[in-house]
Amino acid sequence: MYAGSSNELNGVYSEFSVNIKLTKKGLEKYTEVAEAVFFYAWHLLTLAPQDYIFKEMKDLGKLGFEFSAKYDPVEYCVSLASLMQDYRDEPDSELENLLRLMHGPIEFDKERTGQLALMLSDPDKTNIFLSSKSFENDTFAYKEPYYKVPYDKEPFSNHLQTAVFSPQILLNGLELALPPPN
Repeated sequence: MYAGSSNELNGVYSEFSVNIKLTKKGLEKYTEVAEAVFFYAWHLLTLAPQDYIFKEMKDLGKLGFEFSAKYDPVEYCVSLASLMQDYRDEPDSELENLLRLMHGPIEFDKERTGQLALMLSDPDKTNIFLSSKSFENDTFAYKEPYYKVPYDKEPFSNHLQTAVFSPQILLNGLELALPPPN
């Protein structure tokens, strides 16, 4: 399992994804997996954004900046020029921190972080993609226009909607928690 965000179109659009590789049994029970993900997302909303997590991310970004690998000069210039567009009209821009911003956060906005957590935990803003070789013999309603890959799309089933909008997970005595500080 891994999660992360990507910026598209110079920051005009971003997406956050959680990728989970499932076993055959996990694929059969993907609704329960989705329910567990949303259960944890809802749990995160009950916690305030944590200073120690930001500090760790900032420290990792600083290390990444100070010990970054050498880039191809042309690609590096193009990526910097692209990022500079985001700051051209802002009087309080962080242009002086542009090189450092590429490696992680500099300032912590708890309110904005809470707003983002609320957006990320909203099932109405969610797509679930399932991909498996076991689907190869299935019949799909659509074909991707360029590579002719068959696919299907459908709204969440009633069961899945119930699971992600009000997740109920048996923790068997375990506690959901954030990782401890490093």
